[in-house]
Amino acid sequence: MSKRARIGHAQVRERILEVLSADYGCTPAELLDGQVHFFELPPGPARQPGRRRYPTVDPQFAAVTFGRGAVITASAAWLPWVRELCRERSRDELFDAGVLSEVYERVRAEGHKVWGPQLRFTTAEAELHELSAPPGYAIERSDAEGLRGLAHADWPNAIGRAPRPNRPTRVAAIARRDGQVVGVAGASADAERLWQIGIDVASAHRGVGLGAQLTADVARAIFEHEAVPYYSTLAGNVPSMRTALSAGFRPAWVEVVTTGPDS
Repeated sequence: MSKRARIGHAQVRERILEVLSADYGCTPAELLDGQVHFFELPPGPARQPGRRRYPTVDPQFAAVTFGRGAVITASAAWLPWVRELCRERSRDELFDAGVLSEVYERVRAEGHKVWGPQLRFTTAEAELHELSAPPGYAIERSDAEGLRGLAHADWPNAIGRAPRPNRPTRVAAIARRDGQVVGVAGASADAERLWQIGIDVASAHRGVGLGAQLTADVARAIFEHEAVPYYSTLAGNVPSMRTALSAGFRPAWVEVVTTGPDS
């Protein structure tokens, strides 16, 4: 049997652009051309195949940048005021507090919430760091079956605050000390071949490198399934950013999205 070729940066970038183009109803070129583009977001069932399987709300707003321009989408009812608010704005102005505060007020009036700006990180397979479990800890890979018995409330980022049938956990890594679970990382299949890593480490066991080790282990498992991993954190979560960087990830894009009240 021939050895599988490692997934490199070009393939990672292609996969991400493919999925985000479906999410935002644009082309990959429009995500990268340095311009600000506006698109009407169709209702959930009418959206393009291949998008991430997030729950949809209506009305909705979303914005994304790869660092060159931006793509902004909104439901038909919101698109006129979104265009008025965002036209002639630079990339940085689109993601600052002045613009987002106005978006927040509109979204809150609908009973929804704004999630972001979210920093998204990704990596190529060869760029993952080789890490070892800290002394006294054991880390093992798992699948969804191995997570049975773990409370969602205890590991909300790794396995979700509630079951996610549309974005199931495909692979996971579990850290134990003295037989007790002290950290979990899971990969949710947000799209067919773009999986998001979520991680939780018990407070008493943070700061020893478990987060980076769990993240790198799960990312390797994702690549072995011929999918691409990505890692998300809010703009103020510096420890989470350090975890991503320590595992070998790098910043890739930034998003702001509208979600339901329970997301």
